[in-house]
Order: sequence, then C-alpha cells, then structure tokens
Amino acid sequence: MPTAFASLILASSLLLAWPSAPAAGEHVTLRMNWYWRGIQAPFALAVERRYFEQAGLDVELLEGKGSATTVQLVGTKSDTFGFADGFTVMLNAARGVPVRAVATPINGSSFALVMLDSAPIRTVRDLEGRRLGITPGDGNTQIWPAVAAANGLRPDRVQMFQMDPRAKGPALTEGHVDAILGSAADLPVTLGLRGIRTRVLTFADLGVPAVGFTIVAHTDTIRERPDLVRRVVAASTRGFADAVREPDAAVRAIGRLAPMVDATTARAQLSVDLSFLFSPANVSRRVGFGPPEDWRATLDLLKRYREIDTVLPAEAFYTNEFLP
Repeated sequence: MPTAFASLILASSLLLAWPSAPAAGEHVTLRMNWYWRGIQAPFALAVERRYFEQAGLDVELLEGKGSATTVQLVGTKSDTFGFADGFTVMLNAARGVPVRAVATPINGSSFALVMLDSAPIRTVRDLEGRRLGITPGDGNTQIWPAVAAANGLRPDRVQMFQMDPRAKGPALTEGHVDAILGSAADLPVTLGLRGIRTRVLTFADLGVPAVGFTIVAHTDTIRERPDLVRRVVAASTRGFADAVREPDAAVRAIGRLAPMVDATTARAQLSVDLSFLFSPANVSRRVGFGPPEDWRATLDLLKRYREIDTVLPAEAFYTNEFLP
C-alpha cells in the first residue's frame, strides 16, 4: 500500500505529464466588412485551426456594417483590426483617419451594379430616372461617385434609396428599386440559387478598378506594436491560403461561427470571392500581397473622381512589410 509521500510523488508526476492549458492570448478584435457570408470564411478557418492562438492571440471576429464603418472603428481604436476594401481605406486615410492597410488578401474588387436580367439597364447611363438601392457606410457606396463620374452619369438624375443590406434582395425582386449597389459575390449568388437571374456590371468593367479587401490597422498600432501586426497578418493569410485549397472546410468553419449562414450560399459566395484573390499584377500569386500598381491605380481614381487632394504616395496607405 503506497505511503502518503509516494502518493504525493505519483500525483505530482501525473500533473507534470498532463499537457497544460495554453495561456490566454492577447485579446484583439478583428471587425469584418459586412454581415457574415462567404468572404469571411478564411478568418473563421484560421480561428478554428488555432492559427491565431498559436501566435499568442485571442482574436474576436466581429460582424461588420460596411467598410467605411469598419475603417472608422479602427481609426478610433474601438477595434484593433478591420477587414475593409482598399478604396475605402485610402479614401478615409486621405481625409485624415489614422489607418493603413497591412495586408491585401483580396486583390480585386467584386463591387458591382446589380439588376434583374429582365431590367432595361445595360449601361450606367440607363439608370437616369430610375431607382437605385444603396447602403450608407458600405464600400461600394464610397466608390459609386467615381463610377458615376467615369460613366458620365449625373447623381441627381438617379433616385437613391437607402436601405439595410438585407432589404436589397426583396427590394430588387419586388420592384421597389431598379438596381442595387452590391457585390458580384453576394446578391447575384443568393438570387441565382433561387433561380432568379441577374445582370452584373462590376465597377472594374465600368472603368473603375480598385484594390479589393485589406486588413487595416491604426497607425499607432503599426508603429508601436509591429510584432502584433505581423502575427495577425500571418495567421489571417494562412487562413486564406487554406481556404483556397479547402474551401469546404472554410465554409464549415464560418457555419460554426455563425450558424445562421447557409452553407450552400456561403460556398458559392466564397467561390466568387476567391476568383478576385490575385490581380494580374500579383504575378507571384502571393496571398496577402498588395501589388503597388493596383494601389497607385486606386489612388489615381480617388484623385480623378473623388477630388482627393493629397501629396502622399500610394505607399503611404498600405504596406507589404508584415507578410510572412
């Protein structure tokens, strides 16, 4: 019969052999661009596979309400990081919001003008006298004035109806609006799965190509916590790389994070989103890399169509230095 001392030694050895729980990581928030859908699946996959945890981070993914709102939240330090389109990041930064893109996971923009296939709208000019559904604060609404200007459309010739993003589908199919501003990977996908055909004119097709989705941080965070930025970028881009190889795993991850997300819809959305992952300028197809040519072109658009007067070069608004 073991002595009390022997029992204590045995218990101690078992405790030493049992793997200890990981120490709580540093808590940071990562605000998404929009409500939960396919494009956020790579982040959910990175969380599920513990990439953030392995980097010593406790990352809280938060639903978004538009890129402009996300950028503002990061700019006020209400959120540590954000996921927002490059045009909106640059537009706000040029106006003094202290943010900078630290990675560019989605090189190209999927923003588009969307209408039913039966609508008599073939060009932007065909919107004159018609009704357009928009959501203030989202990325495509930030870019729209540039699209209108590039195509010779006077904004006062279009009736703009502000609405919640979830109301756009019913508004379009029930005839309350003639077209909406959205993403080629969103409403066209959800309506298509219901057998409703749409016509999509991407902003790039309309002469306004812009940088896609970026990870954005406050300039103070970049200056004071470069290691933190590097760890967030590494874990996030790893999630995107995995999603390219295993999209179904990414969809399952977003489903566990947000059970209300329909798997079939998210899978179709993600497929479209990933088609914008690399722009032609990203010759090496490096996940998270922001091609300088793309950022310079986006800055040119801002100066030409949004009357942004800045002497800053494009490189002031983004960086690739934190990529693995």
